[in-house]
Amino acid sequence: MYARLNKEAKFSVRKEGDNLVVLEIQNATIPLRNNKNHLDTTFFDSPVKMITPSEIEDASPKIRVVIEMKAAVPFETKVEGREIAIYFKR
Repeated sequence: MYARLNKEAKFSVRKEGDNLVVLEIQNATIPLRNNKNHLDTTFFDSPVKMITPSEIEDASPKIRVVIEMKAAVPFETKVEGREIAIYFKR
């Protein structure tokens, strides 16, 4: 999974329970309405079941991307230029 940024931002990736991985990007918004839609990946050959992005309005806005897994698998997070990449083991 990739998240492209238009500038540097603080972010965190954490596991919540057995089947959820959460990416949060601080001081960020999702400018295009279409990019707020969930992505159902149930039928893909991947350990990811569903990706649900949302904006959280607070003192400073942030983006929260919830990644629902079909099964708990190890993952690795890398920053590649302006992209946050999360790689899941098969």
